[in-house]
Amino acid sequence: MEIESYVALIEAVLDEPITNLRIIDKGWTNLVFDVNDTWIFRFVRNADSKQIAIEKDFLPNFSKRSPITIPTPVTFKNSANSSGLNYLVYPKIHGERLSQGRLDGFTLGELELLCKSLGNFLSSLHQSKFQHPNLLAYPYGGSDFWNDLWPLVSPLLNKKSKEKALAYFTETIELLEQSPIRQTLTHSDLGPNNMLLDASKNTLAGIIDFGDIALADPAIDFSSFYRNFGRQFVENILQHYTAPSTTPSTAPSNDNFMLRIDYQSKRKLFFVTYFAMNYGFEKAVPDQISVIEAMF
Repeated sequence: MEIESYVALIEAVLDEPITNLRIIDKGWTNLVFDVNDTWIFRFVRNADSKQIAIEKDFLPNFSKRSPITIPTPVTFKNSANSSGLNYLVYPKIHGERLSQGRLDGFTLGELELLCKSLGNFLSSLHQSKFQHPNLLAYPYGGSDFWNDLWPLVSPLLNKKSKEKALAYFTETIELLEQSPIRQTLTHSDLGPNNMLLDASKNTLAGIIDFGDIALADPAIDFSSFYRNFGRQFVENILQHYTAPSTTPSTAPSNDNFMLRIDYQSKRKLFFVTYFAMNYGFEKAVPDQISVIEAMF
């Protein structure tokens, strides 16, 4: 669909005049509009995706227990005008995205509060008993590292990085297979881009974009923080994290958990490259390969 078609749909659905409309995200899986600084319209690019159906069931359910504000979908009386389209509408959660620069400006007390908020949120999310018939471990494929990700990505790496990556994943996967984990409900894309801060107080205002919600290793929800802000930031979060009682191997005191976080942070780089190559974003592949080579 052209941008004009999305705008026309928003005009047909919204119960109020549109005075301001901005595209705030042209991501690989979503196109997001900020309407009147009041509403967020998030359209899924893949019309066949079942993820948004999961979100529409999960978000109202989890918002009742989430310690942090999350999107709460609404339905307008004119929503029938958009039947057949995959999209979500919710009241805008105001805030700024987290960045390293902003994090560097936090006081110790503000940093402690942020990590506590994240730990409490992840404790609640990972203990959720939510179920849905379409909920999968890998909704976009790529479940098998050696058969799905490695054959596609490794030929693009320089020799040195390929050798180092091969050694790392061989050793780490063998270690992790000795301690199988039980999957939990995960955000699966939690990181700086999906966190909103109240800039006036440096507090967590909301967590958004549950489009990758899945049944996965809970370590995945720490991996972006590990990759972007380092081990100490993750350890600060873990001080406030209560692992699901059904997954004893995820206990924060368990070194295996930190190893899994490290593994998930590196695996994600391969997965993003895999996703780009399989879902029409080939232009992004060279940059992703550069990131992987910088890591290894």
